[in-house]
Amino acid sequence: MPEYKNEGWTINQGSLDWLIKTVKAKSENPKILEFGSGNSTIYFADSGIKVVSVEHNKQYLPVHPNVTSIYSPTENRWYTIPPEHILGLSKEYGPFDGIVIDGPTGAIGRWTILRYLHYLYPDGFLPTLVDDVNRDNENCMMIGISTAYRTEIEIISKNNSKCAHLWVENKV
Repeated sequence: MPEYKNEGWTINQGSLDWLIKTVKAKSENPKILEFGSGNSTIYFADSGIKVVSVEHNKQYLPVHPNVTSIYSPTENRWYTIPPEHILGLSKEYGPFDGIVIDGPTGAIGRWTILRYLHYLYPDGFLPTLVDDVNRDNENCMMIGISTAYRTEIEIISKNNSKCAHLWVENKV
């Protein structure tokens, strides 16, 4: 694995490694859809994963050969990217093997994504990493996603932050 630049507010490395391992087990050429760019975006890309990253702050739009950055300001507590365009991203760049929900920033909130789950998971649930579930809104969002798709949840705590890993057990 590449070196990870953890600056205290970034997703913990164990959670990033969980998603990398999970999506690489699913696909030879894994792709993830990420909401909120940053150090984790580059870590995924350096690990050989193609990343389509939606970000509202131009300062954090990453430049990397494995990253497609999409600038989308926020309005009404979510990105201005039309919800149906999220489905279009899957058709244009996907199919995706995993999802990261790490944006928009905590001050804006992320719970609005619950309105768009059918665009986010058009072909069924994908392994999902949700950051900052120590916050009430993100915790409610995680529970909403988990309830809608009957997922398993593992919560990893590190440095006053919590990440949730969501997945569906394959029943044989």
